[in-house]
Amino acid sequence: MKKNKIVTLLLLMLVMTMLLGSFAAFAEEPYQTYTYSADGYPLYSPAAYSPLRSIGAKDIPNVPMNFADFNSPSDLEVDDDGNVYIADPNNNRVVVLQGVDYSYKFTLSKFDNNGYDDSLKGCQGVFVNDEYIYVCDTDKARIVIFDKEGNFVRCIEKPYGTLFGTDTSYKPIAVAVDQYDKIYVISSETSEGVIVMTSEGLFTGFIGAQKASYSPLDMIWRRFQTEEQRKSQIQNLSRPFNNITIDEEGFVYVTSNSYVDTGEQQTSIDSNSSDYAAVKKLNSNGDEVMKRNGFFGPGGEVDVQNFTTEELVPTGSSNIVDVAIGDEGTWSIADFKRSKIFTYDQNGVLLHVFGDKGIQLGNMGEIAALTYQDGKLLVLDKKTNSFTVYKRTQYGDLLINALACENNRMYTSAVSAWLEVLRFNNNFDSAYIGVGKAYARQGDATFVSADGQSYYEISTVAVYENNVIVGYTENGKPDGTPIAINREYDKTGYELSMQYLSAAYDNENWSDSYKEIRKDWIADWFILIPIVLVLVFVGLSFFFRFAGKYNSKVALLGVGRKTYAQELMYVFHLMFHPFDGFWDLKHERRGSMRAALTILGIVIVSFYYQSIGTGYVMNPEGKFSTIFAQFISVMLPFLLWVIANWGLTTLFDGEGSLKDVFISSAYALSPIPVLLIVSTILSNVVTFEESAIVSMIAIVGYVWALLLVLLGTMVTHGYSFGKNILTCLGTIVGMAVIMFVGFLFSSLVGKMISFVTSIVTEISYRV
Repeated sequence: MKKNKIVTLLLLMLVMTMLLGSFAAFAEEPYQTYTYSADGYPLYSPAAYSPLRSIGAKDIPNVPMNFADFNSPSDLEVDDDGNVYIADPNNNRVVVLQGVDYSYKFTLSKFDNNGYDDSLKGCQGVFVNDEYIYVCDTDKARIVIFDKEGNFVRCIEKPYGTLFGTDTSYKPIAVAVDQYDKIYVISSETSEGVIVMTSEGLFTGFIGAQKASYSPLDMIWRRFQTEEQRKSQIQNLSRPFNNITIDEEGFVYVTSNSYVDTGEQQTSIDSNSSDYAAVKKLNSNGDEVMKRNGFFGPGGEVDVQNFTTEELVPTGSSNIVDVAIGDEGTWSIADFKRSKIFTYDQNGVLLHVFGDKGIQLGNMGEIAALTYQDGKLLVLDKKTNSFTVYKRTQYGDLLINALACENNRMYTSAVSAWLEVLRFNNNFDSAYIGVGKAYARQGDATFVSADGQSYYEISTVAVYENNVIVGYTENGKPDGTPIAINREYDKTGYELSMQYLSAAYDNENWSDSYKEIRKDWIADWFILIPIVLVLVFVGLSFFFRFAGKYNSKVALLGVGRKTYAQELMYVFHLMFHPFDGFWDLKHERRGSMRAALTILGIVIVSFYYQSIGTGYVMNPEGKFSTIFAQFISVMLPFLLWVIANWGLTTLFDGEGSLKDVFISSAYALSPIPVLLIVSTILSNVVTFEESAIVSMIAIVGYVWALLLVLLGTMVTHGYSFGKNILTCLGTIVGMAVIMFVGFLFSSLVGKMISFVTSIVTEISYRV
């Protein structure tokens, strides 16, 4: 009996565990929220929005009898009172719902147009401001305006004016109105850009026309066209927008899916460019003013070839169909292809991505539109004929709070806010950048710590001793308890900024903080720095003068074996006097194989030093390679060049032997380690803006070495300039042939080994 009770108890515990597990599973979102790293890899993050409910026609309270179900609704809008407006073009209506409980309010469909019955037809877009409801009556090519009670006000027909041609196609699908009652219209058949009209319908111009996309064949053909034909082709190749919205400051956000399949849209994301971008921010003049400070340009999915364990995620660029303005300068776009929502801040930094296709609450079939409503997000699904209400989670609230602190210049609070975000999501690179920027704005302010991890402003700490002190912080600790501070951990705001920015590979903002620290360092060593620079230049001058005299004395010795030091020092003559330098290298035996091998070793070491010694500004991700990898990367192309050049020149009356080619090519590489080491050292003290100069120093070394290789080949083989160029080009082709034969041979050997192994294995099984 006792045994049965134990079994029953265990079974009961098992059932309870399974039930609890089921509840936990239902509590999770049906989609994965994520952001992107600087490398373009998805980083999972906590959910920023959680679905509350899905509302279709049958879920709306107080609907009239015979209220038809939605039929592929196309647009969704919310006014300042929270009322919801749904454009339902296949039912020729706009349905208005109360903002509190989404109960039925009224329908815009039929109306009295100055004495005769009129109605909407195929109305695809709707916009609401403080006074009016603007409806895109698409099939009748007009904008119909109602007041907030649903009463007809007036119609704005096809734009009129001398600038808007009578033969211009006009099919309004989206509309927005700024604070000056200027009307912006998107026409699905108008490629010149956004149509701008006065409140009375007078056409004033187009803004924001898409950049025309040309294929190589188009570019060639345009050279043979007249000016009129070119203008016509620009109109034909430029493509229309598909949606529009406007923020409180009057900036217009427009979306486009015209370049989804051409490749230009994804290029704009990868290059952070506005050309062919899926979403743009325009001022009243039509200039693109969107900030694009994220790792990638705003426009949807970055990893467009991502696979999951279950199925292939739709490939290709995101199909963006709508944009909505949120709190604190945030804005979101909807990806029709993947049923995902991408949210960015006012600097174009990706905050989070969520959503997926499916039938669970929170997933979508076909996103048509989205809009914000008092901290909630409403997303319209044209496939299920419903909209889903999402509520911002605690994590989402933390993001908005951190952005609010930044926008209101509350930098101390911003640090705490972003650190709280990191507590929830330590994979969020933008949070590290947010902390870093907040610290940078506090500049020279001193922060103290007990353990080197949690820092407090010195202004909030009572200091009693020089080294280890006891402080009392008012806002650093929730309970205001005394804390022990170790002054060895003191850092300025700039230093802490660099610490956090480096974690997110943000070398540009890191450079700004470093620049301020460098200013202080230069001020402290103001007298010593010029002295050191003068000594360095004087030392280099003496060294090159000594090298010149040394090589001149060796030249007087005539032909004969030289010492190892003399062979190495000859490098500094050959670098500046290549014609007679390569001549003497061969005919007067000024070089040797041992010196050539030494130079190659120095080149390999200099490349290895560059890989491990480059400063953070030019290598934020800390990438490096091994000495073996550098050995292969230098010796393989070098040997291919030597063998191919010697093999080719024997057929073209070249005077140099294999040894001569090897030695001259090795000596020709001598500028590389000199300038590479200099550029690597300088990379540790320059800022982001100065890094281009450092890169140029290394490039000079490569170009210098390339010229020496060409001249060395010409002098070694006794070629004319033209014949030498042809021979060098042939050498490059020869290198490719040798590599192809090598790969072919290695593949053949591999297959032979596999064949023999298979035979041996088969024999062993049968024996």
